[in-house]
Amino acid sequence: MQAAGDLAEQAIVLDPFDARGLSISGHVRAFLNRRLDEAKALHERALTLNPNLAMAWALSAVTYAYAGDPDEAERRANRYKKLSPLDPHAFFFDAFFVLIHLMKRDYEPAVEIGRSVSQLNPAFSAGYKPYLAALGHLRRDQEAAMIRHRLLAIEPDFTIERFLASTPMERKADRLHYAEGLRLAGVRERDLPAANALPVLRANADGPGPDTKVC
Repeated sequence: MQAAGDLAEQAIVLDPFDARGLSISGHVRAFLNRRLDEAKALHERALTLNPNLAMAWALSAVTYAYAGDPDEAERRANRYKKLSPLDPHAFFFDAFFVLIHLMKRDYEPAVEIGRSVSQLNPAFSAGYKPYLAALGHLRRDQEAAMIRHRLLAIEPDFTIERFLASTPMERKADRLHYAEGLRLAGVRERDLPAANALPVLRANADGPGPDTKVC
């Protein structure tokens, strides 16, 4: 993502009328840097230059979702899908629908689209997360366990704590709602303590005694 952002910034400098570069740069600013207003401005410029660029509609959709406006996000995502119904990157862009439906508490369509996205690219971990949160809110424990297993096979260190520290979602209520779904789906709260901690003995003349300490 960072490399893509750097290259997109170079593309903008070389050609300020490159709609694709503007949109990719906007997504990086939203997702990686959490500068949502800047991201919106870049997406709008991209769409002014090329209103038929499906990618710009999709990436601007998720920026509006991060900003807490799922209705506008859905409008933009629908526009992307109308322009490019068989998009080769649908596994990436369609995952935005899962997030949008999760934010709107429309858990059933979030799960349905989540299943489809996961089949398009089983190695795409980001698609599993809102899908898993929707399953948690629906209390679909069996399916949630399967999806959690797939996600952790790709990102074994994924926790609710890490999610909250990295999500670009602007509104606290959205972050907590998403996190609660993950929690209900069985995602652990934080990293487990090191399993290989060994006892540490305090030395004394007679060997280990009552001052023995365990880390």
